[in-house]
Amino acid sequence: MDISLSRGLASRFMREHLESLVRSLHQMNRLTLSAPKCGFSKRTQWKNWATRVRDALAKSVISDVEQGSARKRLRVMHFLGGPNSNPLTQWQEEAIPVQVLATAYPNGIIPLLLPIRCLLGKHAIARLIQRSGHFDARDVRNIDFCALNSEIAPLTSWSAVWTILLAEALRSPGLQRSELMVPIPTQSGVFMATICSDHPLLNVRTFLCDQQLSERQLALKDRLVRAMSADEHALIECCAPELQVPDASFALSMVLSRVARISQDWLGPLMTRIACRDDRRKLATSIAATLAVFTLDDSMHTLYERVGLSAVSAALRKPDANAALMRLLASEAKKMRPTLNPHIEVEA
Repeated sequence: MDISLSRGLASRFMREHLESLVRSLHQMNRLTLSAPKCGFSKRTQWKNWATRVRDALAKSVISDVEQGSARKRLRVMHFLGGPNSNPLTQWQEEAIPVQVLATAYPNGIIPLLLPIRCLLGKHAIARLIQRSGHFDARDVRNIDFCALNSEIAPLTSWSAVWTILLAEALRSPGLQRSELMVPIPTQSGVFMATICSDHPLLNVRTFLCDQQLSERQLALKDRLVRAMSADEHALIECCAPELQVPDASFALSMVLSRVARISQDWLGPLMTRIACRDDRRKLATSIAATLAVFTLDDSMHTLYERVGLSAVSAALRKPDANAALMRLLASEAKKMRPTLNPHIEVEA
């Protein structure tokens, strides 16, 4: 597909999306006002209401996950917000925010301090349309842009991973304004996004299909894909300080550790774009120190893989969550090395 055609389709996508979103937000506001101020008395009542909220957003929703117990249930939806001028670029460009909407039983809507995961630039949308292979350039009249949702969905979890992993390193004392480019793997390629010291928010700049990646880049993409399972992806989508999902935080810590181990393979070559050698050295030192903080011991990864995410989640949802998790890991450690005291091994 020609780039000029994909740019035109990106403009059409943003225009049609905005028209649909205006109607959706009007319906959603009405539903929000209809929620009981004291919370929902029955879980089925909340579930039906949350489903109507999701249906109101219609085609804008790119992800919808549900977590928690019967007593306290959480539903987190990610949707494409309204197009606006991109504040993270040095030129005039439109971007669509990937937004978060959280509802819970019995409370209803949960206000979030930062309800945006990342910004998806118009150029990135045009390249996705051009390179993803979802559309035929010979038949553009009947395009269903919802086909892009499966490619956009990984932004919801990977934005959280990269922001947490690198934001502090970029804000280290003594560093000038610095910017890094990071990959976000999708079904048919990778998004390339920037994160800078001024704004700890991912700015998705472009999209590369698998055919454009070298063998080394494809291997690194595969390692990133394997660093996060589907269940972990769903849990990390629920990561926000206000949501307080303990198993989501644990899954995030394990994924952060895996990604930290392979990040230098991506970040090393990209840092050569920083002109000042002294800034490059300082940034490399800062990033290495930050990645070391997030990297867990091999024994913890082994224990986690043997126990399984579902068992960890069950332990963390008990009243004595931390103690239950320690008992679970200690029991598994004892099976692995029965001659050692499992409590000492886990705490070390």
